[in-house]
Amino acid sequence: MNSNKLYIHTPIVLLTILWTIVLYLNVNNPYHFLVISNDTLKILLIGLLSIVLGYYFIGSFYLNTSKDSTNIRNIIIDSQLLGQLILTLSAFVLLGIILIGMQIASVTNNFRLYVENPYLARATIVMIQEGEINGISPLLYKLGAYLCSILFPLAVLGGVMMAQNSKWKFTGLIPLILIVVYSIMNLNRFGLIMSFGLWFLSIIYYSYFLPKEEQKQFLKKILVYSVIAIVFIVSFFLFIVRWRATYVLDVEYYATRSMYAYLAGPSSAFDKFLYYDPPLSFGVASFRSLVKWFANLGLMDKGLVIGAYNNFYNIGQGEAMALNTFTFAKSPYQDFGIIGLSVICILWGAFTRYSIENLFRKFSFVKIFIVSLLVLTFIMSFYEFSFQAITTYMYWGIIVFFSEKYLMVKGGLALNGK
Repeated sequence: MNSNKLYIHTPIVLLTILWTIVLYLNVNNPYHFLVISNDTLKILLIGLLSIVLGYYFIGSFYLNTSKDSTNIRNIIIDSQLLGQLILTLSAFVLLGIILIGMQIASVTNNFRLYVENPYLARATIVMIQEGEINGISPLLYKLGAYLCSILFPLAVLGGVMMAQNSKWKFTGLIPLILIVVYSIMNLNRFGLIMSFGLWFLSIIYYSYFLPKEEQKQFLKKILVYSVIAIVFIVSFFLFIVRWRATYVLDVEYYATRSMYAYLAGPSSAFDKFLYYDPPLSFGVASFRSLVKWFANLGLMDKGLVIGAYNNFYNIGQGEAMALNTFTFAKSPYQDFGIIGLSVICILWGAFTRYSIENLFRKFSFVKIFIVSLLVLTFIMSFYEFSFQAITTYMYWGIIVFFSEKYLMVKGGLALNGK
């Protein structure tokens, strides 16, 4: 089997497996969540099939990459220089964690609220993020947030580092340690999943450039990494849920129910959202971060700006369960209807395939970042439409771009042995 095929088909295989699980859980759920209607199921399937259509249609006219090139695998990375770069960026992230921690501490009685009432502590953090709380410095909090956001492109650099045969390789674990600290401080799970996903996918797609004899051995290691990562993420998810739900009498039941809702719930919430038949918003929902910037620049009405968090919908039947995530389909469908959803998903799938094929022809950290991010959007499609945060992704891309340029200027990265 040509090695290209493994990397090419992996995103669609993951998408298919995840959605099979999600739809199964939605129908066969012991917690009596709202089961999606046939109309909602059709919308989701049209979106998913459109992604697959775009992904494979691009292969019918795009440049054939079935022939492996020995030159593109001849990549020289100075592990020491990359490790030092990771340490430097990690120092900026640590500064960001300190700045955010100082602001949170000032309104949570020096974090005592985390022990006394974790649910209220999380609500306070959300209010800070929404700019709805006094007693903090918005400027310092925003600066800290931008510095902490370096964690996600840093995870890509860390993933590439983990694939190096060097004593510096374990600096690639530093981003994961920092994201655990950041996630605990914010009582948040999504950031950890996002960081782990970028780290793990960057390892997978960098392994394509390893020599053939090393590649097979390394892919076996990736299987071990994947098991460890899944166990850790599930454990961390349950840990955070239990911590935030100490007010609940049966915490164990609530934690497992919340994990079930994390997978099956967004589809049910999307069904509930459709019940109210909202009017078309023409891009405001799908690309709300862009709309926010345009509004700040005076190019759009500020009244169109949507907050960072969606409204909650109750998906429980009998026992309440409120969610504000609606799968990948909600925002495009809300903006442009079923035709717009299909077009966006076709473009999404096509661009992902294009990016992977483009990476195969010439390595770069930026391309690894783009591919890892796009494949991760496939994996997280059961949760939300990821491109709402497109300006954040652009910020991450800029950090990876300048990191790569720094390595090249310092002689820490050479392509084709040059």
